[in-house]
Amino acid sequence: MAPRAVLLATCVVARDARVDAGAVLDLWARECPVPANPLERNGHDAVAAVLDDLDSQHFLVAVLRGMRAGVAVGCHMGTRVNGRGDDQPVEVSARSVDAARKLAQAAGDGQVLLSSDLGAFMTIARARLAPSLESARVRVGDGPAADVYLLRGAALPPATLRSGSAPPTTLDGGRRAQLMERLGAALTPFLGPIAPLMLRRLPSGRLSAQELLDAVLSDVPPEQHEPVRRAIEEEIRRFR
Repeated sequence: MAPRAVLLATCVVARDARVDAGAVLDLWARECPVPANPLERNGHDAVAAVLDDLDSQHFLVAVLRGMRAGVAVGCHMGTRVNGRGDDQPVEVSARSVDAARKLAQAAGDGQVLLSSDLGAFMTIARARLAPSLESARVRVGDGPAADVYLLRGAALPPATLRSGSAPPTTLDGGRRAQLMERLGAALTPFLGPIAPLMLRRLPSGRLSAQELLDAVLSDVPPEQHEPVRRAIEEEIRRFR
């Protein structure tokens, strides 16, 4: 492990039965250049061991930027249980996994909770996201209220979209294909593998951001409109 890195046991819990926690975790892992090793996943949550750099905190930044309704996240300082070679996927102890899962279960919808030791370590190390930590007390598992840290900014505000406004790009050629690929990955946890197929059915030619939203939501069940809308707005905001 690099001197300025921290080992995270990270758990993503689906608060909505339509959300695939594993797909959400995989999406965040793909967006950062640090090692992330999937460990456990079931129908309700997914766990990974992540070596996150303290100066850039690529993974936690990806979590904050990608956080949306329907999921909650817990992070605990991980205890490594396998070799230290760079060619070996990192694994953490069962105790670390259990602690991360309990934190995620205790977190509210759209929240990221960090264990007290992880938050204190980030503060002492002056990690990039240390100023975004907020101390709190929550009930974790079956025990009494415990000291934790809330990572602020987990629910990023959606982009402001005005009807008829110019799109983030021309949505033509390669730029349109690039945006559609990003949207397909972002919507799959909510809509399943049909998401990329839905995007291929969009009208050809130039689309405004609002027209894109309206076209996608027309094929989405009403109860899924809000999480899907937030996912699309966040991807458009980041694509600008």
